[in-house]
Amino acid sequence: AAVVPVVPFSIQQQPTTVPTSSKLLLRSSSSEDSETTDETKLQKKIAARKKRVEIGYQISALGLASMTAIAFVKYAFYQPISIPMMLYIIAGPFMAASVAFHLVGSGTNDRLKTDACKRLNLSLAAFGFIGLLAKDVITTARPLWIFSCLVAMINS
Repeated sequence: AAVVPVVPFSIQQQPTTVPTSSKLLLRSSSSEDSETTDETKLQKKIAARKKRVEIGYQISALGLASMTAIAFVKYAFYQPISIPMMLYIIAGPFMAASVAFHLVGSGTNDRLKTDACKRLNLSLAAFGFIGLLAKDVITTARPLWIFSCLVAMINS
């Protein structure tokens, strides 16, 4: 029979650091930086758009509320008409202003993606479009009416 010599098994130590090239390290750090800057740019872009939308809703709400107040003063004091007719005239801009004001709060609280806000947004855009078509009927503060309806339609 053959004799096999017994040799003690030696354990090699694993290197503690993996040799890498400096170019590979530079690439990995720059790709991480570019991902971070892309995310930062995207967040800034979203924040800027959110701010623009909120300002648009605020302008719409202010313009339509001003239109409501002007119409109320006109028909209550300068050209008096019956109260039901006056309320009928000022109800449309008042409701549209309240919808725009509600959408300002929804934009601040990140709720514009809900179905209710989408429907309100659509109704405000429709009000702005119909208001622009009816600009020849409006006799009170026509430039304010056109501006408010245009901003409401574009912003929505």
